[in-house]
Amino acid sequence: MTATPGRYDCAEGSEITGTAHCFTKVDTSVLDPEAQAMSICDLMGTALEALGECHIGVVQIIMDPEEADAFHGMVPFRLSKV
Repeated sequence: MTATPGRYDCAEGSEITGTAHCFTKVDTSVLDPEAQAMSICDLMGTALEALGECHIGVVQIIMDPEEADAFHGMVPFRLSKV
């Protein structure tokens, strides 16, 4: 994450940018890791938006290049706090 002050005196808030990440994999309780990654990304986006003025970028769900039964979910965000 990167935090940028809204003003040089840091008294008027800041902008925080980053990417929330999740990892899912097939096991006894997870039959569809891709669907689980989508659900987790939805929850992460909802939680980030609840923090204030938040812009969610393009969410990505990708298969792990080394494990065919594993997925990564990424939610890029920009949060402005005043």
